[in-house]
Formats: sequence, C-alpha cells, structure tokens
Amino acid sequence: MHTEHFEITLATLRALRARLGAVTAVGTTSVRTLESLPALAWRIRTGGTPDAAR
Repeated sequence: MHTEHFEITLATLRALRARLGAVTAVGTTSVRTLESLPALAWRIRTGGTPDAAR
C-alpha cells in the first residue's frame, strides 16, 4: 500500500476535541487521518516524534 501524509494544525485538533457530536469524514484518506490521531498523540506523549517514518 502507498503512504499517505497529512498535516493538522493545533487549532484544528482543539476544534475537533471541543466538538460535540459526531465528526463526518468524507473520503478514505480523511477517515484514515482521523483514525491515526490517537496513535499520533500517544507517540508524542511518550516522547516520540510525530513523523512515523523517523
């Protein structure tokens, strides 16, 4: 499978977290990006880099 890259701002993350109700993702890349955010947060919190390739 090919790699997909995404960027998300801190403001967008805060808006997603503050949102009440469901978030609707349109497209498979959007869905995979949203699914990746918890793992990304864990990696950063445990001292890792946000870049999965490093």
